[in-house]
Amino acid sequence: MEDHLKKHHVRCYAHKLNLIVRDALKNSCELVELIAKVKSVATDATNLGRQQGKLIQDVETRWNSTLHMLRRYEEEHTAVTGALRALSKTIKSLTDEEVERIRAAIEVLTPFELATKEASTEKHTSVSKLLPIVRQIQEKLSGESPSALRDQLQAELRRRFGSLEDNFTLGAATLLHP
Repeated sequence: MEDHLKKHHVRCYAHKLNLIVRDALKNSCELVELIAKVKSVATDATNLGRQQGKLIQDVETRWNSTLHMLRRYEEEHTAVTGALRALSKTIKSLTDEEVERIRAAIEVLTPFELATKEASTEKHTSVSKLLPIVRQIQEKLSGESPSALRDQLQAELRRRFGSLEDNFTLGAATLLHP
């Protein structure tokens, strides 16, 4: 775009948000293990025929499916643990500490989910939304308790959206948006 048409090109920021979270989830070793454990419990509980409040499996290419899986497990933790114990299954449920880590991960990931939804609400998302949305995510993360996931997300945000405020086109679009 810039070389041939002499037009400034702004990449899809919903896609960038997806890459940020996907990479952060992959690089957070402790969370990778926790996600695998939730996925295993979800698979085993589903195989046991648990229908009400059915647990969700994540899809590797969609980071938000991982968030939905963690959310549903957190909601159903007590019921799943009770069902596994009642059936005397050798499936290990998650500890209270692990459920707390899930809650913390959900809290950190929620702003990215909201931003992704906002970026996807219109057929042609306005570039004027980019600066405020990224700024709000950065502020929300700064207020969160330190964690490996939070640190990974902040690093990925800096790497992919590092100098947004220096971009005249984005600043002008944000300022001029009605």
